[in-house]
Amino acid sequence: MGLLSKIAKRIFSGPPVSPVQQFLLAVEAGDIDAVRRTLDAHPDAVGWKSLNGHDQTPLMWAAGAGRKELCELLLARGAQVDERDSGGFTPFFSLVEGLIRGAAVLNPDPAAKFDPSDHQATALFLLSRGADINAESDDGRKPISRAMGGFTDTIEFLIDHGADFDKPDRHGNTLLMGAAAQGQDAIVELLLRRGASALRKNAQGRNSLEIAFSLSSGNPRHERTVGLLRAAVKAQKRLAKQQARDQALALQTTTQQPVSIRKPLKLAKKSL
Repeated sequence: MGLLSKIAKRIFSGPPVSPVQQFLLAVEAGDIDAVRRTLDAHPDAVGWKSLNGHDQTPLMWAAGAGRKELCELLLARGAQVDERDSGGFTPFFSLVEGLIRGAAVLNPDPAAKFDPSDHQATALFLLSRGADINAESDDGRKPISRAMGGFTDTIEFLIDHGADFDKPDRHGNTLLMGAAAQGQDAIVELLLRRGASALRKNAQGRNSLEIAFSLSSGNPRHERTVGLLRAAVKAQKRLAKQQARDQALALQTTTQQPVSIRKPLKLAKKSL
């Protein structure tokens, strides 16, 4: 059984015989001539959706496979760059999913090294056409959350191009809190290096250190995570206090009046 047939068997409940299935497989395979012929014969094919219950569109399939040229064609034929499937996921979600799972899904040899350049070029193209890198799905997830399984290169790429990495979700949780809960030290270090707050608290009143510490008992995986976050909390508190002092001194210099440093320090503590 060929690779495309295996993909089709995994995605569809039946064999790839319907025009919709054949079209989407051509999109994923990058057969631009077949895709163009179908679009010429059936202009509405640009909006055809998968038959697996998720209502995934051709643009989602093209993005997930890192097919930049096909994305260009589909958008030119009327596809919407931020169209959504049944779960509220956009093509950019599909792209990130394809980026982090490319070696497993698109290359059957696990020893082969996956080249992310096609997906990255597709990502930059979609962003240039107005794709929302921070679009939220119906359950509140963002594209960057798809990479939280340890894919630091993908996270760094997304942050470099505008992904929110420190904004709380609807439950007050941040990516750093998620990485802390999972004991993902490499991601914790990356997010802290990029400026994530270790002091922010979620809806339960816990910060990332407290989350990691609550899971560290008898769990060596979280011990180093706790150490990283404890150092970060200490450093960020020290920085906040120093910034408050600097603010008070700057105000005193401007007004030529003595200014109490207590109020700025109280504001700094409150912001923690």
